[in-house]
Parts: sequence; C-alpha cells; structure tokens
Amino acid sequence: MKQKLLAHLNSKKSTQPIGLYHLDQTEMSEIFIPVLQDEFGLDLHIVEIWGHFMANGGKRDWHKHSMTTMVFYLEIPEGDCGNFVYEGGEIIPKENDLYVFPKMLKHKILPNKTDKIRWAIAAECRTEEELVNFIVRHRH
Repeated sequence: MKQKLLAHLNSKKSTQPIGLYHLDQTEMSEIFIPVLQDEFGLDLHIVEIWGHFMANGGKRDWHKHSMTTMVFYLEIPEGDCGNFVYEGGEIIPKENDLYVFPKMLKHKILPNKTDKIRWAIAAECRTEEELVNFIVRHRH
C-alpha cells in the first residue's frame, strides 16, 4: 500500500514547497480504507481524502476543519520536518502514525527544515456515530 501511494503522489508532485492532491475515493477504498480497518480498527467514512507533501520550507498556517479529520504519516524524513501543533499540544510526526482529531480543532504545521519531502494522507471523515447523527439531522 505504502509504495503504491507514494508512487501515485510523487507522480503529481510539483516544485512548490507544499501541495495537496485530492485522491480518488474508489482507489482509496481499495488500498487505504482496509488499512484503517485492519491495522487501526477504525470504521471511518471518508468524505474527502488527499495526499499532502511538504518540502523544505513548506508549512501550513493556523486552520481548522469542519469535520473529524485524520492524518496518516506516510513518509517522514529524519530531523525537524515540521511538527503538528494544535491548541493545547504538539505532535512530532512519526512514519506510520495515525491521528484522528475532532472537527474545529485549530492547528498548524511548522516548517519542514529538512531537505527531504514529508508525505501524509489526510481526510475529512465521519465516525459511525457522526454518520448516524448526520443522516438523522438531514431526514426532515
């Protein structure tokens, strides 16, 4: 899975220090969603999914998402490649780690200070509970 994702993402990479690439939902269902279920025991319903690269100097300013968000660290270079900072804490990214955080959590990514690219997969999703609540709210 990992090599297939990296090859796919690298084929789209630009020369910019940061980039987001929306991924095909069907393809992700076949190669990534089973990993979430088998390896992490998560039953997430992906609404939108993207690959995220960060080259030297790449960073993201403070922002938040309107849905539960997950990030899977696909390839992390050694050194200071940009910590994930959120209101109340900080995460040092490690390859193959997965984080799911609540909607509206304000966060940013510090600059990548390495000469290597940092790759992650991120998605806005609904948990089973949120999906049920979403369906119920929109029935009327």
